[in-house]
Amino acid sequence: MEPSNNVMNIHINDFDGPLELLLHLIKQSQMDIYDIEIEKITNQYVDYLNKMKELNVNVIGEYFVMASNLMVIKSKLLLPKKDDLEDEDDDYEDPRNELVNQLIIYQQYKEASKVLKKMQKKSSMHHSITAKLPTVTEMLDLNGNKIMNVDLIKNAFDSIIKKYQHNKPYVHEINEWHYTVKEQSNWILKKIENKDILEFNSLFNIDDNLEKIITTFLSILELMKEHLIFVEQIDNRIYIRKK
Repeated sequence: MEPSNNVMNIHINDFDGPLELLLHLIKQSQMDIYDIEIEKITNQYVDYLNKMKELNVNVIGEYFVMASNLMVIKSKLLLPKKDDLEDEDDDYEDPRNELVNQLIIYQQYKEASKVLKKMQKKSSMHHSITAKLPTVTEMLDLNGNKIMNVDLIKNAFDSIIKKYQHNKPYVHEINEWHYTVKEQSNWILKKIENKDILEFNSLFNIDDNLEKIITTFLSILELMKEHLIFVEQIDNRIYIRKK
């Protein structure tokens, strides 16, 4: 059963232009877009515009231009072909072709627009922030106990970060944390287990990601607070010793 053409259920402002209105009417009438029943769709389209005028709805000119084009196509289809009694002329061009092409291209743009809107909605859930690395003071809670020279360890950490930033741009990403202070603390203790002294820089690899560098540094601070290691400077180099 063919659906009723109840044009009063829709409003001219529901559409971005005449092509969208035309697509709606074609879909509503369950027509094949490649084989549009031009007489029927023209009557529906003109009837829709007339009802909008009766309601004193301001219909912009481009809708009437489309109505005019539909009538031209309709009239061309009604004209008899020159060789109507003979085989169909190979050079015959369907008057509907240009309209069909416009509708197909418009549909493609509408689909692309939907994809872009989804991407925009997804991107709106992310917010850019100014890159900010934590300071030693922010990472270190001494609880009032001056167990080390803060400037010494701060300068050592700043030196590591400068090398890291020089080799790669800093991009702040919110991801699941893959390193823990406990794991890195155990790793440091194993490295220093059979040594009396370990150079601070040897714990950091320039190819490490920022997460690993910061977690390793936090682990050093934690081990110092627990009095398992201490830091000292010898000949402008920072070293870690077992307590």
